Amino acid sequence: MAAAGVTGEGVGDLAKDIWKGILQSMRNSLLAGDDVTLTKIATIQRYAKKSSTYRHPSTGELETAPARQHLRLALSPQMKAELSTLEV
Repeated sequence: MAAAGVTGEGVGDLAKDIWKGILQSMRNSLLAGDDVTLTKIATIQRYAKKSSTYRHPSTGELETAPARQHLRLALSPQMKAELSTLEV
């Protein structure tokens, strides 16, 4: 990634490249099983959800949903405190 002005890119293009790099880094961390912490905002955590049994709505037969990965967003205490002071 070159500095703006050297290649003629605008500031907006440079900002987009930086943002894409940040998001790619977050994605790579989550895929590796690491938590991603956004300081004073939240933590994004990957977790495994167990397989479960459910009844098919049309046929009424029991089926099994496979185990899968999910993401959880846990708000930081600072963010929770700030959100609780907002009016609805």
